[in-house]
Amino acid sequence: MIAKTVIEKVKRSAIHKAPYNPRTITQARRSKLATSMQQFGMVELLIWNRQSGNLVGGHQRIELLDAENLSHNGGGDYDLDVSVVDLPPDREKALNLALNSHEIGGEFDEGALEKLLDELNGKFDFDLNSLIVAEEKKATKKREKAERPPIDATFEIVIRCTDEAQQETLFARFTQEGLSCRVLTL
Repeated sequence: MIAKTVIEKVKRSAIHKAPYNPRTITQARRSKLATSMQQFGMVELLIWNRQSGNLVGGHQRIELLDAENLSHNGGGDYDLDVSVVDLPPDREKALNLALNSHEIGGEFDEGALEKLLDELNGKFDFDLNSLIVAEEKKATKKREKAERPPIDATFEIVIRCTDEAQQETLFARFTQEGLSCRVLTL
């Protein structure tokens, strides 16, 4: 049975960034996240563990919220709506990994995505395409690479010849011996 979400207001000072969190973000992606949050608000709740006080999900978003609080409110304590879990340390860490896994999320239907982006193109003061498509292309390449059949091992040797005549002689000799050869001129 899927547990229901518990949402509570928690003081920022009670939320600690999990020291084990393996997730990082580049400045370019942080900028895209900030743009998304400015355009749509804080639509995805932070996930906080009551037992440890650790933030389990939302480390990048809380950094942006902290920066905004500092610039607009002088950096004092503030309230946040959070999704509350009550987990022992090992389950907390497992949830952190699950939240950051690309393996449990959906994928874009590339045709439907292209149609939707075309429909929304020019209707916003930021580039939806840059927020979405680059990441999806990277995920698609990763999937395609994983789906490729394994390459059979081959064992090759390169022989550097002194001239074309030597190259022709060795090629003829090795092919007569039944070896598969190819000529490379570099």
